[in-house]
Amino acid sequence: MMNFLVLAAIFSAIGMIAVFGRRLSEARKIGEGELLKRLSRGNSVFGDFQNFISALLGKYWQAKIIPIFYKKRENCILLFRMIVAKLSKILLKFDDYLHGKSRIKMNNGNGGGYWNDINEFKNGLNGDGSK
Repeated sequence: MMNFLVLAAIFSAIGMIAVFGRRLSEARKIGEGELLKRLSRGNSVFGDFQNFISALLGKYWQAKIIPIFYKKRENCILLFRMIVAKLSKILLKFDDYLHGKSRIKMNNGNGGGYWNDINEFKNGLNGDGSK
């Protein structure tokens, strides 16, 4: 068991040297000023975390919140259309009512020609239904 732990530690050290060794040799080749510029340009751990969280929230927003918003918007538009249709119906009835009153006034209160014919027919009948 002890041999396994020693071998794991040796291979881990070799792996770390392989991964970080190339970067260290590049850092030694460039000047100190250039190295400081590159380090200051890089993101901090908090910046990477913030970018990760904002990407997750953006995906959640697109997948969950936006469809709910669109559905609520469609429901509001449908409700508005229903209200406008009812209002249109009420205004049409009101328009018919006003036009009916104005037609009677234009005919001096005698009604239209059709109604005059109906009234003359009624007035011409006797109580037994004969003329």
